Amino acid sequence: MRFQCICLFTSTLIGFVCGYKILIVSPLPSQSHYILCRGLAAGLVNAGHDVTFITPFNNNPPKGNGSFKYVAIGNCMEEFFKVGEKERNYFEIEKSSPLMNLPLMNVFGGVCMKQAFENENVKNLLRSNEKFDAVIMESLYTDGLAAFACHYNAPLIALNPVGSAQWINDPVGNPTPPSYVPSIFFGFSDRMDFWQRSQNYLYSIISSLGHKLYTYPSQSELVRKHFPNCPSVDEMQRNAALILSNSHESTNYATTRVPNIIDIGGFHVNPSTEKLPNELQKIMDSAKDGVIYFSLGSHVKPSHMPLEMKKAMIKVLGSLKQTILWKWDDDKFPDGAPSNIIVRKWFPQQQILAHPNVKLFITHGGLLSLTEAIHLGVPMLALPVIGDQKLNAIRAELLGVGKRLFFADLTEESFRSALNELLTNSKYNENVKYRSKLYHDRPVKPLDLAMYWIEYVIRHKGAPHLRVFGRELPWYTYYCVDVIVFWSTIISITLFIIFKLFKRICCSIRKDKKIKSS
Repeated sequence: MRFQCICLFTSTLIGFVCGYKILIVSPLPSQSHYILCRGLAAGLVNAGHDVTFITPFNNNPPKGNGSFKYVAIGNCMEEFFKVGEKERNYFEIEKSSPLMNLPLMNVFGGVCMKQAFENENVKNLLRSNEKFDAVIMESLYTDGLAAFACHYNAPLIALNPVGSAQWINDPVGNPTPPSYVPSIFFGFSDRMDFWQRSQNYLYSIISSLGHKLYTYPSQSELVRKHFPNCPSVDEMQRNAALILSNSHESTNYATTRVPNIIDIGGFHVNPSTEKLPNELQKIMDSAKDGVIYFSLGSHVKPSHMPLEMKKAMIKVLGSLKQTILWKWDDDKFPDGAPSNIIVRKWFPQQQILAHPNVKLFITHGGLLSLTEAIHLGVPMLALPVIGDQKLNAIRAELLGVGKRLFFADLTEESFRSALNELLTNSKYNENVKYRSKLYHDRPVKPLDLAMYWIEYVIRHKGAPHLRVFGRELPWYTYYCVDVIVFWSTIISITLFIIFKLFKRICCSIRKDKKIKSS
């Protein structure tokens, strides 16, 4: 009995000692990004760590063996509109150049960081004596958030929400050859033709130069105002201890990874945490012909669709025998809806996709939606609009788990044809079930993997041995431009000397022949 008590006390003490204090910073006013960061926070709290979360959302705090605290900040979208931007109709900018994403994301990231730095709750936290063992920042043109890790002298961990992104890869020295790694803002696959590679290559150069010449300097200036003792933003990013990437080979393209980039795609998916509301459960259970779930995410508003497009979609969906659950701007259509269409301002997406009666997911093509559909084995129709959605849509089509349809090409006929193909052709269901099998076949669950590596870098004081030296090299050394120029020069000089000697020898021989003949 005494031995058992000692063991219990020891195990309790070990659990207490191993609990770390971790700060998560995510100022982005996006529900999908909050879902990602909250998923990580929930895993940490459940593992016995004490988590402080800086976010514009403060609902549904996770519970577990550790503690949890929100530090509430404002929604930077309102401030974003004040600096010259206006609320956008995403259906109007679908065809805009991917280059437009660069200035837009720079302004957006800067505004969100500025608001976080100037928030009184954040200032009170920084002035307090609280210490943290690690800082996790969400990285989406918010590189300056690394200043929190500098302030607390803690390892910096970046959560990458969009897979293989250049602004994440470049600072840590992870190679992203534009020959087969498409930009997240292009709708290209990893099998690009010559012109696609040309566009991708030029975009990678412009993006890299934009970060070096504008993003880093402007964010460094902002950081110096609030964290005067911190180094430049690019230096802090180069010294990131760990990158947690929301990606996996089953959902994203296979690419190279340096040791401190860990793929944890799908870590946020856990439909068993909540139950479907009773009313929704009854609707889905009684849908004898199945259910189609339709959601364009948290930013794209269906009510902003052109009137003719809206009418065409409602007509097609209303003619189907399936029950349609459509996430709309409000709880009802302005002009009513067909009897088989149910609209709500919000639906529990993971719980709906986990229901056995779901036959199809009509999605905007966000990475979280793609991941959840594959995790739960649901075919999809992707209607991409902005950001990485085109990339994800073509990925779904190449995997055979769905089809893509751009809004510019959407008509009553094209929409009906795509739906009929997905609902009647069994190959999509078979492909997504196989892809789901690949997705789940991992030695460690993605959330457990994230917990291990977070604790690992804390235990090993930032784990500097995981960082490649390539991140410290200037571009001309990294790509061996100096070596190529040096040896090209030596070879050119050598060939020139040989040519001159050969020419002189030839001239001398001809001269001797002339003398002899004369």
